[in-house]
Amino acid sequence: MRKFDGLGECLCRQQAAFFALSLQKSSLSSPQFIRYFLTSDFAVEADRNGDDDRLSLFFKAGSPLDSKKILYSEDELYWLGYLYRYICYTRILTSAQLFRAMPSKELRPYYSVYHTQDMERSAALLLEKFPVFPQDPLAVIRDVFSKKEPRV
Repeated sequence: MRKFDGLGECLCRQQAAFFALSLQKSSLSSPQFIRYFLTSDFAVEADRNGDDDRLSLFFKAGSPLDSKKILYSEDELYWLGYLYRYICYTRILTSAQLFRAMPSKELRPYYSVYHTQDMERSAALLLEKFPVFPQDPLAVIRDVFSKKEPRV
């Protein structure tokens, strides 16, 4: 686990503000925007280098249109953006790994409970509910290999 420092705080705030800005700048629904961003080359670059200077280019790059727009509130988007970057930064995960474990549609209901709590506490509780990696990888492997093929 990485210590949360000034750089981490700056990256979290930038991504959070960027997520909130998506309400005005993106043609996607909020869940689609989050998925599209967290699995994009922009997020990969932010994961590797902590370089979020190119975020403004993300909106210019274009994104697919969606006719059914589900929009989260600006506060929810800010919290989700901050939370995703915080966990990626402190746990040294990629945005795509974290998004697969914690889709925004499943995280959104926790906003009302966790948005006022300390970010580390919120992250720890959410990682218990949405494990990024199996708790015991050997147990998962044993389980897979212990299942017998059905006889035909």
